[in-house]
Amino acid sequence: MVIRVVRVVVGALLLLVGLPLLLAGGVLWLAMQHQDSAGGYRAALTPIRGHGYAVVASDVDALLRKEAPFARGGRTSLRLTASTDHGPAFLGLAPARDVARYLAGVPYLQVNQVRIARGPLPVAAVPVTGVAGPPALPAEQSFWLPGSGVGTLEWRPYEHRGEQLALVVMDPAARTPLRVDVTAHLQPEWIGTTTVGLLVLGSILVLIAIAALAWPARSREIIYVVPQTQVPELAAQLGLSVPTEPIPAMAGSVPVEQRTPGQREPEAATKPVTAVPATTVAASAAPGPAAPASASASPEPADAAPAPPDPAGSVPDTFDPGPADTVELALATPEPVSAAPVSAAPVSATPVSSAPAAGDGRQRPSPPDLEWPPRTPLR
Repeated sequence: MVIRVVRVVVGALLLLVGLPLLLAGGVLWLAMQHQDSAGGYRAALTPIRGHGYAVVASDVDALLRKEAPFARGGRTSLRLTASTDHGPAFLGLAPARDVARYLAGVPYLQVNQVRIARGPLPVAAVPVTGVAGPPALPAEQSFWLPGSGVGTLEWRPYEHRGEQLALVVMDPAARTPLRVDVTAHLQPEWIGTTTVGLLVLGSILVLIAIAALAWPARSREIIYVVPQTQVPELAAQLGLSVPTEPIPAMAGSVPVEQRTPGQREPEAATKPVTAVPATTVAASAAPGPAAPASASASPEPADAAPAPPDPAGSVPDTFDPGPADTVELALATPEPVSAAPVSAAPVSATPVSSAPAAGDGRQRPSPPDLEWPPRTPLR
């Protein structure tokens, strides 16, 4: 159960992370379909007209951060191309304080916004009043950053993050009124590798999340071992059906007698016993062919009268023990067993004691040491 909960939580987290990555990779892939032959993006700005000497964006980094943050990414270059009614325009990038000192008292247009849209990008500009013209031509100033010049300006915005730089577009001869047409070209070198990475990583996370959420739970088999009398009650609690037919016994199992509660166990059947004396006497077999000895499956009744002793010296099956005799009771095994024929050689039994038993003065014979079938002693 705990593993299942962990899988669900991990799968949900991976899905929450993988889906946005996959979506971002898809958006970048769609954006790549609009690249030009050089692998960049080109867009024209709406024409800017005004009665001033320059078009100024006092903080380019702040403007890009607000309107086009992707242009400030690593390995990204931005190139601007501008022209006026008289030909290519001058484009310069310089610290804002130097530009403010150069255009002090000069009328110009202040750019506050450039929106990303389909078609020409809208530009919002406000006029800044002034009464004088520039003190010198823009190309004669020394505070411009490398790359500034007539017609085209190219730089890497990520190299100047946090710097307050001003972008200035003027007529090279500082003439007015001013009409400027600007075209921007963005070259993101990171978009290809980033798109592939997002798509691959997002796909892997989503697949792992789906596998974690859809992994089948392990089936469990619950076995209840209960007494037979409690089966109906437990089955009713679990909503199971109680089998009406008896369960077949397995192969090799011992059958068990079923009894109702309170029924007494049947008494064991009384088995006849045979008294065997412990005192042994010598016995010799008569010459001649030996008769095969056999054991009967049906023992003699316990109350049978003892047979008289055999004059030839054979051992009787039963006898009447005296008060000094030691008696051992044994039960014959129930399986019928046939004994092998006894050898024709005479068999002699070593007596345990040759002294006469106390009592009537008679010496009583005892059976030989070898008995067949084996007897189970009962004490």
